[in-house]
Amino acid sequence: MIAPYLILSLSEVLGEREMIVSHGHVYTFREIRDRTLRLANGLRALGLKPKDMCAELLSNGNEFFELVMAGSLIGCPVP
Repeated sequence: MIAPYLILSLSEVLGEREMIVSHGHVYTFREIRDRTLRLANGLRALGLKPKDMCAELLSNGNEFFELVMAGSLIGCPVP
C-alpha cells in the first residue's frame, strides 16, 4: 500500500517530468496524480468501500496503472 502514496509524493517533487508514455501520449507525474485521484473519487462515488474487489479489463497502459493506484488508495484490491 505504500506505492500510491509514493507516487503522490513524487508528483509533488517531479511535477511536470514525464512518467508514462502510453498510446502516443506523454503523461507527467502531476497528470497521473490528478487522474488517479479523480478515479479514486469516482470509484468511491460508485459505492466501492475498503476491502471490496474491483475487476478490470484494460490494456497495459496508463488506464491500467491509474486503476491499480486508485484502487490501492481507497483500499480496494485490483486483481
